[in-house]
Amino acid sequence: MASEISSQKFIPLLLSSFAIVQIVLAGDPDILTDFLVPKNQNSLDGNFFTYSGMQVVVNETGFPANFTVLKASMVEFPALDGQSVSYAVLQYPASSVNPPHTHPRATELLFLIDGNLEVSFVDTTNKLFSQNLQCGDMFVFPKGLVHYQYNADTNSPAVAISAFGSANAGTYRFLKPFLQPTLMTLYWPNHSKQIFPPIKLSRLVLHPSKRSYGSLYLKAGLDKRFMHFHFELNWLYPV
Repeated sequence: MASEISSQKFIPLLLSSFAIVQIVLAGDPDILTDFLVPKNQNSLDGNFFTYSGMQVVVNETGFPANFTVLKASMVEFPALDGQSVSYAVLQYPASSVNPPHTHPRATELLFLIDGNLEVSFVDTTNKLFSQNLQCGDMFVFPKGLVHYQYNADTNSPAVAISAFGSANAGTYRFLKPFLQPTLMTLYWPNHSKQIFPPIKLSRLVLHPSKRSYGSLYLKAGLDKRFMHFHFELNWLYPV
């Protein structure tokens, strides 16, 4: 049964994580005023600089059944516009994955506050960097590089807070149709088949080959070859 993050545990960790912002490289242009006010903002007081969207993390009575991201970017929290910072709370149920994706406008600094995570990213030379994180660890995903996180624990959830050096870091995921099923069935040339959880495919994506193939080959590769394909920018889509 998924454990619940208590208010007593979550709030101090959330407060201490605010310092993360200071060491995340900002990617937004500087503004010439203290802050930016939306045109449709009629009055300005403390409410404008307050965001309560994360209260659900503290107040919820159960853990989400699927991987969940709660964002605080300039979209959800307009006061962040021009401030070069945003946050996300990442909730990973047991055996769940945040599939491969990239943030084109910001570095991500992840702070694991509960549970354990396997994390990886691939650099522009196709080198894979992986780490097993424990509660209290931090991990940086460089700007624009493909990365993922996986909770390999079959019994316990994990929770992380990510800081971004942009008010809107942007998120691009790829291969979404292949990552949605609970199980992935792959047919091999000898007509045998194997069934994998989506994380197997996620890990495979992060071992790209030197060659580059089109999307049609990608589908064939997933069905038959399974071991050699390369991700490209045009396979990404915004969320």
